[in-house]
Amino acid sequence: MKNSYKRNLIKYVYVIVGIIIGYWHLRIGMVAIFLFSEHEQIFSWLLILSGPFLTLPSILIAIKNMKLSAFCLLFGSIVSFIMVIMAEGYSGEHIQQFLIKITMPMLMLAVSGYFVDKIIVKRMSEKNKEEKEGSS
Repeated sequence: MKNSYKRNLIKYVYVIVGIIIGYWHLRIGMVAIFLFSEHEQIFSWLLILSGPFLTLPSILIAIKNMKLSAFCLLFGSIVSFIMVIMAEGYSGEHIQQFLIKITMPMLMLAVSGYFVDKIIVKRMSEKNKEEKEGSS
């Protein structure tokens, strides 16, 4: 019973931290959309949709499926970073700022979500083994 609380605590701490980062990304994305010009490039829209706007829904997916959430965050961070490189072109003045504010937090959430899932799955399999040995 005690291990179940620890597993759930790890998962819910991850989700709460992810919701905070997702809300922060949502605010950044909303400001960016309001600053878009009338003829904004498609790369700008794709980087906002695959980056800041994907963080919060991906974290909410983590409540049910941690691996899918980690994959969405990893995919979104890579796609949005590629899009910002393509949108910036040769100037590249916002690439470092985007990397620090959007890409790195998404990558850290993806990697930590993957490891949290592995910890939960490993502990659940250990618990099942103990229950089978105890019932025999």
